Amino acid sequence: MRRGGGRGRWALPRDEAGASATRRGRWFRLRLASILLSMVVLPAVPACSSMPQVAPDREAALHRIDAADRRLASLDRFEATGTAVLPIRDASGEIEREQLDLLILRERPGRLAVRLKLSVTDTLAWLGSDGARWWLFLPEKDPSTVWHGAVRSEPRWAVGADEIPLPVSLRHPLLVDLLLGLEPAGTLESLGWDGSSRRWILESAVPFGGGDSGWRVRRSYPPDAAAPSRVEVLDSEDRLVAGSRLADHVRVEVPDRAVGDWPLVPMRIELIGPDPADGAVRLSLERPSGLGRRIRPAAFAWERLLESMRPMRIVDVGADS
Repeated sequence: MRRGGGRGRWALPRDEAGASATRRGRWFRLRLASILLSMVVLPAVPACSSMPQVAPDREAALHRIDAADRRLASLDRFEATGTAVLPIRDASGEIEREQLDLLILRERPGRLAVRLKLSVTDTLAWLGSDGARWWLFLPEKDPSTVWHGAVRSEPRWAVGADEIPLPVSLRHPLLVDLLLGLEPAGTLESLGWDGSSRRWILESAVPFGGGDSGWRVRRSYPPDAAAPSRVEVLDSEDRLVAGSRLADHVRVEVPDRAVGDWPLVPMRIELIGPDPADGAVRLSLERPSGLGRRIRPAAFAWERLLESMRPMRIVDVGADS
């Protein structure tokens, strides 16, 4: 075999060499075509996140939320202990966090007691209502003070009252009651899917007596959830009064109901006010019960509480205060 002409001892026979050249040419053309195709400007395909989202089944959501609401309507009495972590501003304006002992007692219709204790003997605040009148005792304030008024009168004092050392979300029992997520939503007609937040949104109205003013309550539900994960209370001008984030729901025992028919209540609650800079109140509930064994009428009795707390200053808060 000749070794000249570029064909050495490993040179292929002419027929095989031609076939190899053909394969190389075909590979080159295919490679060139793929490069040219990649240079062609194709219409942009939107990312998955910007693709239109299909709303979940509304009928299934209505059925699920309605069933949870009916179970929650059976929670005529509720009690829980726990802790509350409050953001408190010091003299320099810095926010410090104070952990307090928490007691919640609730009885329909409209009776609520929320006690915040600094220690076994010292009560920072007692917030409550008998259904018609609300009150806020601050025994540790100098002088010790109680504010009270009609439940359904607009609590204009609740936002921006500098002399009350509590976050806005803890200044009125009607507001606290809504934020705890223990009350059924009521009518479900407004339930709609919000594609931007991927949540079901349900709105209802809380009117005040003697006028058209009131609050609007917006509840947000995750796609497959029966209980809300967020509650927002808005005023007549659509401004946030206060809100809550609800998590770690558990079933709570109620009388004469099977376990599967017990209502869901949140164990972790974060309360927020209109100004995020004020920080959030974090409530951690323990031993929740719907049996009401610790509930006594005295917890919701205005006259009895006055005798027990003996405030030095009594402030009657009217609608125009």
